[in-house]
Amino acid sequence: MLSAEKIQSNWDRYISVIETSFSKERTDILLPFLDKYKERMMMMPASSKNWHHSAFAGGYTDHVLRVYDCANELYKTWK
Repeated sequence: MLSAEKIQSNWDRYISVIETSFSKERTDILLPFLDKYKERMMMMPASSKNWHHSAFAGGYTDHVLRVYDCANELYKTWK
């Protein structure tokens, strides 16, 4: 389980990653969508099946950030 503070922190980082990693054309479309569905997206689990990983409130954003961090580490390793 994630605390409310961690869920908010993950969301803020998720938005920051999008703002700094995507082109303006993409962020112009994506950010308004994410803002519209912020509460739903922020609390969304990564899976609806409770036996899957990250199947808890805030699990989707937590999972995306972990994959992002892992991909960056692999990129640095192979670079």
